[in-house]
Amino acid sequence: MMGLLTAVLIIGVMVAVYFTGGFGMFGETALPERADGKGKTTIGRAANRAKDEVCRSNIRSVRMSIQVQQTTEGLPSSLDELQGLSPDFKRCSIEPKEAYVYDPGTGKVTCPHPGHENF
Repeated sequence: MMGLLTAVLIIGVMVAVYFTGGFGMFGETALPERADGKGKTTIGRAANRAKDEVCRSNIRSVRMSIQVQQTTEGLPSSLDELQGLSPDFKRCSIEPKEAYVYDPGTGKVTCPHPGHENF
C-alpha cells in the first residue's frame, strides 16, 4: 500500500511540474517569460514556439516574394500587391494575428508582435 501511495505522489509531482512549466511553482522561474506573456505552461510554451516558427516562416516567404517581384516589377507599394500569397501569410500566427509591417521605401517586412522584432 505504501508503494502505491509513493508512486501516486511521484506521478502527482511530475504532472504538477509538467503543467506549471517547470519548478517555477516553488518560487523560481524555470524558463524566462515570453515578451508577449503567452505560454505559461509547458504545453503553452511548446504551442507558442511552434506558432513563432510559423510566423518566422511566413515572414521569410513574404520577403522572398518581395525579392522576386523586385527583380521583375520593382518594390511593391503594399503587401496586398504580392502575387500568389495567401492573406494568412501576411499576418502573424499568434493572436491577435496582426498584419506584418511593410516599408515600401526599403522593402523591409517586420512583425509587430512582441518578441518577434528580430524575425
